[in-house]
Amino acid sequence: KLRNAGIENVIMVDAAGWGQDILGLAGVAQTILDADTTGNTMFSGHMYCYGAPDEAGVKERIDAYKNKNLCFCVGEFGWKHNPGTIPYQYIMSYAQENCAGWLAWSWYGNGAEGSYLAKGELDLVNEDNSLKSPWGTDVAEQMKGATKVDFSGSGNNGNQATTKTEATTQTKTEATTQATTENNNNNNNDNGSTSSNGGMYVNGSTLYAADGTAFLMRGININHAWYKDRTTEAIKKSGELGSN
Repeated sequence: KLRNAGIENVIMVDAAGWGQDILGLAGVAQTILDADTTGNTMFSGHMYCYGAPDEAGVKERIDAYKNKNLCFCVGEFGWKHNPGTIPYQYIMSYAQENCAGWLAWSWYGNGAEGSYLAKGELDLVNEDNSLKSPWGTDVAEQMKGATKVDFSGSGNNGNQATTKTEATTQTKTEATTQATTENNNNNNNDNGSTSSNGGMYVNGSTLYAADGTAFLMRGININHAWYKDRTTEAIKKSGELGSN
């Protein structure tokens, strides 16, 4: 119905079970993608105690999409959840290595007195927007880290692409020109998606910006609905930290 209504942008489909039934979604993801007439569908999972029980579980879940040539990102993850801690550093590094985006949860405003998470326990920043350590500083360090990713074999017709964030070490023009040249034959992929809408699009297991640059999502979730008065400053600050 969305496509019939003329909506052509990329649709991100979350896993069931508060986003944590990542393997369950992987089992039906191709059917969902096949139903999209544009092919512009990607998938997302939340990695907490059930969605990422340990490093082996993280690898299994990311590989489940990579091996099927499906575009996937970790839409949420934290450093802790009931009943224990989460291998968040491994989530960031393994996702990065395998061309899967990630979004840490979250900027500010988590938990509550009396819940299994103490107030502010998953916050990346303090009240004054300064980074908490080590959770906030580790995420910021990873966002500022490796900016070159090898997308060869990631389902984008075997080409190597440059991520948008490489503009931190190259000029934006150089990065865009290189990526556009390397990916100029990727308007259509074997999943059927196109860039005809002039916006972001999916090609195999890779998400692309409108200019043809492979886009590896790295960022922070911001609780806009709960703290609207902090949104503008949070977006600015997270961008300064390296969020793309």
